[in-house]
Amino acid sequence: MAHTGIRSFRSEISRDVYEEAWLTVMAGKGHRRVHLIRNGRRIMVMDFNNDDFDVWNYIKEAVNREGYVSAVLRSMTEEMHPKKKEPFMEVRGFLLYKKDSKIYWEMISAQDMMDAMQHDAVTGKKIKADPLDIYCGADGECLDYMGRSIVFVKKANPLYGH
Repeated sequence: MAHTGIRSFRSEISRDVYEEAWLTVMAGKGHRRVHLIRNGRRIMVMDFNNDDFDVWNYIKEAVNREGYVSAVLRSMTEEMHPKKKEPFMEVRGFLLYKKDSKIYWEMISAQDMMDAMQHDAVTGKKIKADPLDIYCGADGECLDYMGRSIVFVKKANPLYGH
């Protein structure tokens, strides 16, 4: 299902930032990665290269220039891996594109996201899966690194109802 606008995309991203997340935007041959930190209702964006970097404007300009961009959101959860003692990461993928002078975005399915993250982008060869990754799609389905359906019970956020 296609959604319209950067504002709508920003809202979707913000729903899936619990405390900390990393957003990587791939445009043309380049990419930018930002650190997202929840501060109450607000999401603070910190760029690794430039504190004044506006990721939302970057996305808008890149879509207008390239015609499309892809983005990956990695959100740290409160759930800890029992052996590694590190938090699981929810991984979501998005495609943003321009059509009829408007910007649209779609979320990539959990299965497609898992397949993409477990293959080398250049060679197509399968790479070692990260057991901390949980792949989530638009339909609400989440898959663990082995492709098994998984459900986390998230603690309620009083500001957002999740």
